[in-house]
Parts: sequence; C-alpha cells; structure tokens
Amino acid sequence: MPLTPRPTVLEGRRVRLEPLAESHVPALFAAGGGDDEVWRFLSAPTPRTEAELRAIVSGRVADVEAGRRVAFAVLARDEGAAIGVTNLHSWHRGDGRIEIGGTWFGRRWWRTGRTPRRSS
Repeated sequence: MPLTPRPTVLEGRRVRLEPLAESHVPALFAAGGGDDEVWRFLSAPTPRTEAELRAIVSGRVADVEAGRRVAFAVLARDEGAAIGVTNLHSWHRGDGRIEIGGTWFGRRWWRTGRTPRRSS
C-alpha cells in the first residue's frame, strides 16, 4: 500500500527542509515578506506585515494537520535561517505522483545554488 506523505526533516548540502511552523515566520518575513517579485506567481497576496505572513503560514499548517499538504520551511544550512517555503500536495496514491508547489525563496537566495535556475 502506498504511503501518505508526512512531515519530516530532509537535509542536503546547502539546505535543510523542516516542517513549516509559525516559529519560522520572522525569518521568512525577513527573507521575502513585502517583496512583490517573490510573491508574483503565488496564490497568496504579498504579505506586507509579519502578521499577514503568519496568517498564510497558519493556513499551510492547518492544511498539513488536515492531511492536504506537507509544508516545509527551507533553511540555508550555512546560516540556519529560513529562506523560503516549499510544499508537497495533491498526491495520487495509486501511481505515486505528487505535486511540488507554493515554493518561494527570498530574492537574496535566487541563483545561489540553493534554488533551481529559472529559464530566461
């Protein structure tokens, strides 16, 4: 029987993914809050305050608790601070497919090896 994704910690050379929590909000807001370019293609509006970002994160955490997604804070291993977010959702147990989405990184980390290169 296929497994249902669940929160876990994943580590690579440059980043650590850990279950998204409200405790990540201050670092996440410092990384990309208020930046329209960071939030340009996301379904949530650009958070202008830490409280607005906290509401977005709370919604993602509620989705995790309801089994609708697995949300991760992305931490830069060399800094230990949260630099972005990524999510797993819409899994299909029958054929093992899963979608990755709602991913954003603060602009400072774009094209640093911590994020996929964007095509021009």
